[in-house]
Amino acid sequence: MSDPTVFDPHSLPQRALAALHAHRAALTEAADGEHEGSTLSVRFGDGDSVDLPPALARVVAAALAEVADGHAVEVRTVAEELTTQEAADLLGVSRPFVVKLVDGGELPARRVGTHRRLRRADVLAHRERMRAATAEALQDLTDDAQALGFYDADPRMPGAEGPPSAAPA
Repeated sequence: MSDPTVFDPHSLPQRALAALHAHRAALTEAADGEHEGSTLSVRFGDGDSVDLPPALARVVAAALAEVADGHAVEVRTVAEELTTQEAADLLGVSRPFVVKLVDGGELPARRVGTHRRLRRADVLAHRERMRAATAEALQDLTDDAQALGFYDADPRMPGAEGPPSAAPA
């Protein structure tokens, strides 16, 4: 991993900072992905220019919006290999849970001495599988509730029929 590059907006000429500030709203919209059809380009000294792909344009727009507000920004690469704690943070779970996933074969990892290292791509793929499983489970619950008639009446309404009562076993 390379050392981070830090940019301090105070090193910008006042005119450039004012131009960024004038376009602050457009930069925020671009960073949030709300500026459909807009492109962000990089122009090189020889006159060539390259349109940035939308995902990269959002990152650059977000950085420029922060600079427009007078905040310093840091650009750095992210590690391709993660510790179990970094993977847990990315997944929003505990480190022991990640260790269980690794030991159970659900999440691939390699050993470095006594430590486990996980590929970022594998962790992100697992996160997507977790999200898909959650969405499917929620849809199943919704379908079951609808089939049982739980969405048919408003229980706050006087005289409204609620869901069918369960017969005693």
